[in-house]
Amino acid sequence: MAALPRQAAPAAGRVRYRLPGTQRYEDVKQGFSWPALCFGLAWMAVKGVWRPFVVYLCLLFGMGLAIEACLASASLWLAPLARLAAGVAGFVMAIAAGWLGNRWRVAALRRAGFVAETTPGPDLDGDTH
Repeated sequence: MAALPRQAAPAAGRVRYRLPGTQRYEDVKQGFSWPALCFGLAWMAVKGVWRPFVVYLCLLFGMGLAIEACLASASLWLAPLARLAAGVAGFVMAIAAGWLGNRWRVAALRRAGFVAETTPGPDLDGDTH
């Protein structure tokens, strides 16, 4: 019987998760997630982070409704204020996705039955991220 190929060790600053009873592995970077910051909903969908995806989508939809309501009002000062508030809220949501994205991914993997196989550590050259 031929042996299965051995999986390469995860890169520094990453934790490897394995689905017990299978050869399925997922490496998750520790810390800030730039892809989650830049791509938001698309990143969440690709990574299977469905709970935050639904919350994020509902918040975006709610902001859109709020802006439309403000634009429909006769008040001249309310529309620019609503746009500014929506821009700030969108920025805060993007930062939150980047800050929490990898934690959300770990939680989704654990709910799916994955277990941590490695722990994060410093790079081989002694640098930490």
